[in-house]
Amino acid sequence: MYLLFRYHDILPSCVKEMGRGERTILKAFISQEMQDREEELKRMYEG
Repeated sequence: MYLLFRYHDILPSCVKEMGRGERTILKAFISQEMQDREEELKRMYEG
């Protein structure tokens, strides 16, 4: 939830108002983004 607010300006109340399907897709997207960011950081610091 924090990443949605910080990086995408999506308020928690907006997420709460979404339908079940929208929240499911949103969770999948944010999960993928977290994995991508983690991989990017590993590449940056491992050289």
